[in-house]
Amino acid sequence: MELNQIIAWAGSLIVGIGVVWKVISKFSGKARRYFSIAKNSLDLLTAVLDAVEDQKIDEVEVATIRKEANELITSLKK
Repeated sequence: MELNQIIAWAGSLIVGIGVVWKVISKFSGKARRYFSIAKNSLDLLTAVLDAVEDQKIDEVEVATIRKEANELITSLKK
């Protein structure tokens, strides 16, 4: 490999890393919010399915569902 090729390769690598870094930094806040919403939705769904599974809903399960629903609502408002 010649020196010019090495310099061109290194330059394109640095520019590529910079572009990826910029894209990640631009969309990381939105992605984090969407992942939080998805996680809270799945937690709520899991709590509901756990409560329905035994066909008896007790106070602990209601409290868990209420907590998960409030967390989902909070993440949707952000």
